[in-house]
Amino acid sequence: MKILAFTDMHGRISILEKLRKKAAKCDIVVCCGDFTTFENEMGALLKMMSEFGKEIVLVNGNHEDEIEVERACKQFKNIHFIHGTWYKFRNFIFFGHGGGGFMNKDPEFEVAAKTFKKEIKPGKKAILVTHGPPYGTLLDLIDDDHVGCQSYTSFIEKNKIPLHLCGHLHENFKVIDEYKERTAIINPGPDGMIIEI
Repeated sequence: MKILAFTDMHGRISILEKLRKKAAKCDIVVCCGDFTTFENEMGALLKMMSEFGKEIVLVNGNHEDEIEVERACKQFKNIHFIHGTWYKFRNFIFFGHGGGGFMNKDPEFEVAAKTFKKEIKPGKKAILVTHGPPYGTLLDLIDDDHVGCQSYTSFIEKNKIPLHLCGHLHENFKVIDEYKERTAIINPGPDGMIIEI
């Protein structure tokens, strides 16, 4: 399966046009949040994404309110808001947690993760989609300090998660980390990356 993943494009129409072309080569599109700048033109941006003609899963970033994004996504049949929940596609299950990006521990995520863990069945590969990065990786490293979320790292360590897509830290766009040689963690950046899994 080919995934087009992107994050933090902050409403730039020119980037959406590039993403549309890349999406044509993929099976599904994943947005890791901050697709707007403080929710400006959110409806129009989601409409443009829906016109990619692909199934899209997304979480909100720290620039979007989860309630507003959920409400807006309901207007589009092919856009699935997965904050605190999941979306099943083929043999994959996408589990999402958006917002924040500045928390070392996230109790809300930890509660949702307990429910999600029950959904990981044999034959299904789980993909974690968050806005912020996990703690202790190349993706959360800023000036020699790790600023990511330990709750995400703990979840990855305790579960078979082959892929974690995230964003938030602009300094780390396009960074990939093979965490403990079993989980690929990727910040795909605003113009996106095509990932084959």
